[in-house]
Amino acid sequence: MEEFIKELQQNSNSNFQIKKDEYKNNISLTMDKLTESILETCKETMLDASKNGNYNAVIYQFSNEDSFDDHKVSFLVKGPKMNRRGEGQGLEFFENKGIKPIMQRIQEHLNPINCILKFDPRKKTHFVIARWKQTT
Repeated sequence: MEEFIKELQQNSNSNFQIKKDEYKNNISLTMDKLTESILETCKETMLDASKNGNYNAVIYQFSNEDSFDDHKVSFLVKGPKMNRRGEGQGLEFFENKGIKPIMQRIQEHLNPINCILKFDPRKKTHFVIARWKQTT
């Protein structure tokens, strides 16, 4: 019986790591797709806003209920609200897994344009906003 228990523990340990790696890869690929989706249309959106005399544009918006590839968008952009397994909460969760957060990816791509995440509690909507006004 002891050998059987050891076999069970070895199987669980090796398969747990495989499952954990697959989860990380799945989240990372989904975040890649979402980032590409946002960046695909953002330049046109910003150009339209600048033609109207604006120095900022909403390049993406989502509610807490919106999903992308079977993941909540709020989770993909902001990370988990709570630290349930000691993996961190918020963006720390992604950093601990070696995954670059979506806002950081967008900021790096659009640099020197500043990108922020803003929440409107009345509309219950999150906005990714690009700002390009120069201050002198």
